Amino acid sequence: MLTDRKRKLLAVLITLSLFTAMLSGCTGGSKPSGEENSTPTETKGEKIVLKLGHINPVTGNYHQYALKFKELVETRSNGQVEIDIYPAGQLGYDRELLESLQFNNLDLSISTSSPIANFIPAFMALDFPFIFDDWDHVIRFIESDAALELMNEGANKNLIGLGMLARGFRSTTNSKRPLNSVDDFKGLKMRVIESPIYIKTFEALGATVAAMSWGEVFTALQQGTIEAVELDYRTLYDERVYEVQKYLTGTEHIFAFATLMASKSIFESLPADVQQLLRDCAIEAGVEVSKAQKPIIEEYIQKLQDKGMEYNDINREELRSKMGPVRDWFVKEFGDKYLKAIENCR
Repeated sequence: MLTDRKRKLLAVLITLSLFTAMLSGCTGGSKPSGEENSTPTETKGEKIVLKLGHINPVTGNYHQYALKFKELVETRSNGQVEIDIYPAGQLGYDRELLESLQFNNLDLSISTSSPIANFIPAFMALDFPFIFDDWDHVIRFIESDAALELMNEGANKNLIGLGMLARGFRSTTNSKRPLNSVDDFKGLKMRVIESPIYIKTFEALGATVAAMSWGEVFTALQQGTIEAVELDYRTLYDERVYEVQKYLTGTEHIFAFATLMASKSIFESLPADVQQLLRDCAIEAGVEVSKAQKPIIEEYIQKLQDKGMEYNDINREELRSKMGPVRDWFVKEFGDKYLKAIENCR
């Protein structure tokens, strides 16, 4: 016969058995087939929305890059990762965008690589004058391991690069005269990007250099505060520089890049598979849009002439011959690691 004590113990055991069975029925023993790979965000149904800012108008190649990146990311994540694009300086110009990334106030930007050098000096190697021979040379570099290494140089400043856009060679415009030789640069009041290598390059050619943010440039040209600028052909057209400049000279002194940058802290807070997705799509979109630029850029030289600019070529080797002091300064300050990496991609 069961004692009262034994009856109570039996009741407790039965209750525990029933409770365990209920838990087993609620949780199940395994995930449904295919659930592990159903979404790149690791949490099914959780959408990630990332803000991307850039300075270009919607007609520009920064925006082309942003749209292709958005398309790839949203398609491959089945809409679980969304990219919201803010073009035309809505979130600030390059310096503001990069500072917003540093302070975790922005997720992504497509920023001109030259201003990035103010934050990450290694990027200045991209702007070394006359280092890129042609478009094929450029594409080989942006697909190289050295480019990936370069884009991670800013990790200690909360800035990392995910991919690069090749925008085209930069050339020179002015309101005074055709530039037929290096002597024609002497005394020319010229705006350059806020980067020491641009300043050094045009000082070596004899120009009187003023470094300023792009937001100030058009008004300065209108008012005659500066007489000359240097930009890639497409940006010259998209920014309507032909309205305030008469002469265009094909100096093609520096190749222009933009880099898809990320806030390192925000990027690393994302699931690992989303991080990889963003890297893969940034590189793929960058290469695809870059390869499409060359024939487009050639058309822009004609478009600028159609808008009334006078175009002339110049002996680039004569200009290159003046760059010895620039290389000496660069190697002393920053070393030649990435200069050699670029040259090795020839």
